[in-house]
Amino acid sequence: MRTQTVVRRLLGLQDLRVTEVTIDDAALAVFVDVELRRSSLACPRCHRRHRVGGYDSRPRTWRHLDFGPFEVHLRYAIRRFPCPRCQAIVTEAVPWAAFDSGFTRDFEDLAAFLAQQTNKTATSRLLRIAWSTVGKIVSRTVDRHQVPLRKRRLERRSV
Repeated sequence: MRTQTVVRRLLGLQDLRVTEVTIDDAALAVFVDVELRRSSLACPRCHRRHRVGGYDSRPRTWRHLDFGPFEVHLRYAIRRFPCPRCQAIVTEAVPWAAFDSGFTRDFEDLAAFLAQQTNKTATSRLLRIAWSTVGKIVSRTVDRHQVPLRKRRLERRSV
């Protein structure tokens, strides 16, 4: 079995093609270069797929779930393209992360779960991220899942 296939299966990257894996022993980091299996570009505003050509691309990195002591980072050359519906030049949306996030959705879900179970300081130390980043991740995760708070579920407990 190829190294790229093993990494893709271990990290749960089913919809992506792994092109290269680089291990930085000094920084305890693994960099996984990925490509999308589809050829169309998704607009982050209207969420429609378009088969238009991109203007340019630039490499971007997202933090993924850790693999043991190693931080895992996904690298992808994100493209800009003209969206015919929005009438604007936009940066393509990727399926593994929110538009304005430097973290994958799996990482954000884990951070939000840990923040629910413990305090922000413990979460930030465990995941090796800034304390203020935990709050931003929790806000994005709550917005993404859109779970409304119902008043009838609230109750007052006497101590």
